[in-house]
Amino acid sequence: MDHSTHTPLMGAELTPDILVGATIYGAGDEKVGKVSHVHGSEVVIDVGGFLGFGSKPVAVNASQLDFMRDEDGNVHAVTSWLLCGGRRRSCGFGGTGIRCRC
Repeated sequence: MDHSTHTPLMGAELTPDILVGATIYGAGDEKVGKVSHVHGSEVVIDVGGFLGFGSKPVAVNASQLDFMRDEDGNVHAVTSWLLCGGRRRSCGFGGTGIRCRC
């Protein structure tokens, strides 16, 4: 997907009503997860799982995500997170932030 043609969301648009359900894409344009809810400046993303089961909630600061709308008006975000050799990273929240490992 060519995200360069999509319209970035502005600060006033970064509300739970707009962000919940947005797909998050990684640096390689792979689907990382979906926004499940928002807590202030943190966005909680359901990552991993299969057919909706076994996903893990990961909280990240909204500033780590570039939210935008595509040509059809669908909201999604892009992040610079990388996968590990084609596999998803195993991520969790540590005392100083998100910790990921292959």
